[in-house]
Amino acid sequence: MKIQPTVGSFLAQGLAGGALGGFIFVFLSTLREGSSGFAATVYSTFFCMVVGSIIGVIEAACTWGLYNSGIQLRAATRVSVVSVVATLLVVLAGFQFKGVESALSYLLMMTLSFAVPPALLAGSNFRPSELLTFGTIAVRGVGFDELFESKSGWAIAGTLPLRFLSLVTAGLWLLYIAQAPKGNASSIEIAIVSGLPLLYTGISALLTFRSPGKLLLLLLGIGGNIPVVIAGLICFSLYTSFHSTTRLLLSEICLAFVFSWTIFLMARLSVDTSKLMPLSILPDKALPTGSEEVV
Repeated sequence: MKIQPTVGSFLAQGLAGGALGGFIFVFLSTLREGSSGFAATVYSTFFCMVVGSIIGVIEAACTWGLYNSGIQLRAATRVSVVSVVATLLVVLAGFQFKGVESALSYLLMMTLSFAVPPALLAGSNFRPSELLTFGTIAVRGVGFDELFESKSGWAIAGTLPLRFLSLVTAGLWLLYIAQAPKGNASSIEIAIVSGLPLLYTGISALLTFRSPGKLLLLLLGIGGNIPVVIAGLICFSLYTSFHSTTRLLLSEICLAFVFSWTIFLMARLSVDTSKLMPLSILPDKALPTGSEEVV
């Protein structure tokens, strides 16, 4: 039986979508206009995420009103409607206020950033409460993979530090990339320096939501964190030589990830899936598990 969405789920989705929209706006505006510093960028991000959350809740309430009246709009329709409305508002502002033509593109970027994410998430299958769950772990069966979810407090508590550390670090790194001067570095160097931390934090966050089998997860955890350990030791060595607070901060971030990964692996590997009911069964090879046994 399909569970009907409630007004609370709509509002939570709008809240999350609005916060995401505020982050997107600051990121895009920083890329375009630059920033007076990383701290200022972070403060403006927090403010815009709060404003975006309020806008998202209002937008979600309107979407819920339509849904409760029997009008169910697909995600593409919702996004199209708010995009048209945002564009019309910008055009109207251009006619009403003279001398703002140069700012119209910036205004359009702002309205779309705040309007589109809530429209996309409100009424979707996204559940913000999933951020606080264990996620799933795959176990190899005979010709299929089973997905399990644990309700254990220890399993959930061991998952959340790595999840939120990865998401927050990825967001802060994106903001840093947006405001940092590019200098004379080549595109390849910028892509490597910017992309590797995002790849690491992105994979780390993804694995907290949907993990492969225990053996493969263990190998990923060890292999993926060896470079992090080396980078942390190098940064700490440079700190002791040059007393750079930036290098000390980087070494502490590396230590935080290694510690969070350790707790995460302990929590995942200790889950006894034989006492759990599978959430779903996937075709063979749908998820690599690295183990041929059902634990």
